[in-house]
Amino acid sequence: MTVEGHSGRIGIGVYGMTSCLQKSANGELVDTTVRKISPTKNTCRGWEFDWTKPERDGYSVYALRVKGDRLIQGMIAMKDDPGNYAIKIDIVEAAPQNNPHNPSNISGAKAYNGVGGHLFAEACRQSFEKGYGGFVHFVAKTNLISYYARVLGAELINPRDRIMAIDGPAALALVQQYYGGGK
Repeated sequence: MTVEGHSGRIGIGVYGMTSCLQKSANGELVDTTVRKISPTKNTCRGWEFDWTKPERDGYSVYALRVKGDRLIQGMIAMKDDPGNYAIKIDIVEAAPQNNPHNPSNISGAKAYNGVGGHLFAEACRQSFEKGYGGFVHFVAKTNLISYYARVLGAELINPRDRIMAIDGPAALALVQQYYGGGK
């Protein structure tokens, strides 16, 4: 299968799988919410991606937050791709405070673990909701292809264009890990 039309390159690290988000400082698990938002330049100050662009390209942007806290911990841009019976992911990013590689993160530490896995799980959850069997696809940065295969169960479905997909058992495992019950 060839999936066309990706503009982004997914480059988020999934530094461990947790059932919620986990505070890096003490290991405490915290409950989360994922909500659709319309990012502004102010929303994304210090982030590596321009989060206003995906919406202009027809993607919906979802923000991951700790329940009861307005601070965004990560974002994912995705859209329904009915022609491929999938959810198409454009970009995924952990907030600067969760991304030790972000130049805005002076300390180089992360506030929470589990951001990347949670965001991919949300895409899989929405795919199951649409009746797509958990199928999601995205373009990966070259240096992360084997990592996504190992950690997320993603498969490289188009090597030339670095398109990866998560479906079936791998998608269900992600959803169960973060949402606790499959579909």
